[in-house]
Amino acid sequence: DPLAVAVHAARQAGVGPGKSVLVLGAGTVGLCALQTALAWGAHRVCCTDVSDFCLALAREAGAALALRADTPGLVHALCDRGLYDCVLDSVGSAETFSLGLAALKNRGAYVSLVADPAVQLPFTLAALSGEKRISISANNTYDDYAEGIRLMAAGHILAGRMVTHTLPLDRVHEGLALMEGKAGGAK
Repeated sequence: DPLAVAVHAARQAGVGPGKSVLVLGAGTVGLCALQTALAWGAHRVCCTDVSDFCLALAREAGAALALRADTPGLVHALCDRGLYDCVLDSVGSAETFSLGLAALKNRGAYVSLVADPAVQLPFTLAALSGEKRISISANNTYDDYAEGIRLMAAGHILAGRMVTHTLPLDRVHEGLALMEGKAGGAK
């Protein structure tokens, strides 16, 4: 399912050959989005996250740049220039929304893979000037599953590296704690 969600969002954003892509969040869905973009021919894919483990996976998967999102000023200095054709936001916070809009080129597409009703988005209509497109896409279709399977079969998705723990059902609470902490996994 995370791969199908990422494939669907990449379709919505128009990811393809020659496109520059910024992926906000390098958890499982973000890593799938990164790898999908590369498999579809994006020429530069960059990633942000707060987890060194996830950023290392992003680099291993082929990110041109993998930045800690909590480094003061660094991410904004590198992203706040309208450099990207597509922004895929797997975090879904007000901060990543603002960063994503600033990072978009004119006529670029921002797709949030998270639809959190608690998040209030602070922006002005001027932030959308240049025909920037915004969509929310936490969905997928049968075709997205089929494309995800094709990408995995072709070796474009490093699924094995994203699976860091396998636990029996009676240890479900331990698994949930691991996912919450993100200390040793991509979530």
